[in-house]
Amino acid sequence: MSYQLNVAQPVVDEDGTMASPFRQFTQEAALSIPVTGSGTPEGVVEARQFSLYLDTSAGAGAIQYRKMIAEIGGDRKKGWVQTGQSAPKLTALSLTASNTEFIIVTAGSITITLPASPSSGDYVIVKDGTGSCSTNTFTVDRNGSNIASAASDLIFDKDFAQVTMTYINATIGWSV
Repeated sequence: MSYQLNVAQPVVDEDGTMASPFRQFTQEAALSIPVTGSGTPEGVVEARQFSLYLDTSAGAGAIQYRKMIAEIGGDRKKGWVQTGQSAPKLTALSLTASNTEFIIVTAGSITITLPASPSSGDYVIVKDGTGSCSTNTFTVDRNGSNIASAASDLIFDKDFAQVTMTYINATIGWSV
């Protein structure tokens, strides 16, 4: 949601507190100002949900993270997911059992391979960030584990689709 200021509205209410439209505008503006640092923010940087973080230590360009989960196990320093890179060049990717993978696919004909030995509770978030999957599909390779109880790979063919896959067990495999 986007909030706009109306110059005819007061910034402060009669009781001296910040007016609601101005409060909403400043909260949205604060979320759009990135925090910068070196390395991943996961487990290090405490922030509000949906905050933006830029890892400026990456050689190919700043890696972007978004605080997608408010907290994990009461820890507000967790819940960051990688949402992109300033100049990604992705043709294939093999994931490890990690709970912080978020892939924005930048072109078609890409295969993302799921972890070979996942543990219950591992999750992966995959998103078509360019909106081109209807013409340039990509594949999530199951790497031996089922996806939604089926022994078949996942094909992305819907523009801007996003899927969270959580590993349950050997029978179900990755729940979508």
